[in-house]
Amino acid sequence: MKNSVIDLTTAKPIGTPDEPARLKLHAQGLCKFYDGFAALNPTDLKVNAGELLTLLGPSGSGKTTMLQLICGLVKPSDGRLYIDGRDHTESVASERDVGVVFQNYALFPHLTVYENIAFPLEMRRVAKSDAGKRIAEVLDMVGLADFGKRFPSELSGGQQQRVALARCLVYSPSLILMDESLSALDRKLREAMQIEIRRIHRETGSTIIFVTHDQEEALALSDRICLMNAGRIEQICSPQEMYERPVSRFAADFIGISNIFEGTVANGRLETSDGALPLPTEATAERGYLVLRPKHIRIEAAEGAMLSGRLIETIYAGPECSLMIRLESGFTVTARRSSSLPHLPIGDMVGLSWKPEDTRFLDR
Repeated sequence: MKNSVIDLTTAKPIGTPDEPARLKLHAQGLCKFYDGFAALNPTDLKVNAGELLTLLGPSGSGKTTMLQLICGLVKPSDGRLYIDGRDHTESVASERDVGVVFQNYALFPHLTVYENIAFPLEMRRVAKSDAGKRIAEVLDMVGLADFGKRFPSELSGGQQQRVALARCLVYSPSLILMDESLSALDRKLREAMQIEIRRIHRETGSTIIFVTHDQEEALALSDRICLMNAGRIEQICSPQEMYERPVSRFAADFIGISNIFEGTVANGRLETSDGALPLPTEATAERGYLVLRPKHIRIEAAEGAMLSGRLIETIYAGPECSLMIRLESGFTVTARRSSSLPHLPIGDMVGLSWKPEDTRFLDR
């Protein structure tokens, strides 16, 4: 039983050779209602120790409510919350050993970088000699070793974000929550900070729950993505699986760009308003959706292609171009191809083809 944690749903140890992943957090039927409105429907969620899990979803999906329940800012309407095998459902925030990096960083403007990072150690009465060593280590880790004497107003947005992260890391919380922490940064800096967070996560082995509405950010950062919709979990899996194998129309539409055809299944094909489209596998459902990613579409001559339509727009994006093709039904398909290929004039009729195995069928 050494170094194992009990899974409270099965009473089996986690951390044994048969099941090496150790459970850090377990939400069991956790929910939150406000005057009958479900901000979070009864939800089960397991987070393994050392993983970076992203809560992804649009506004109102329940991801922020989940984060607030985990860190103790609000009380659940029902359900239980376990951290490291202990029931923390009724615990106040200060008893949960959870660190939070807020969207606005919440740095003290009158304190230096060093003093901001030292604050949580002072609250925990850590000896100054030990605190100084820890602060120096985290400043070096986030690349701010020479910025200890500066004030927050003297830092860029990215540097302030690093200070907020260092202030969280310095006392080694059991769990780190990051709430839309990169949303205020410009695209280039946000991408740089994503790399930094991945590096720090790898070096520290911390368990991180990252909240975002940015799908690209979730794909870049996560070990697993928990996609939320309307106060419930829509799908939870690796970034690659979520992109390649969405389980619902919402997941297919929210993660990346998808062309989604709706129709009736007949003779191994999907009958749509634009024609009969081949299915990747034999389908038993009567109706459903065919999901086709832009990267899988071949642009060719209209005659003999699976579908044909009129090119209405071309969007240059460096190595690739996005092509918008309007079909006869009025449905617009998005395709991608190399920018090095010959330019196609707007208004031309083009054909669209793909391999059936590159599509995904979803039962309606």
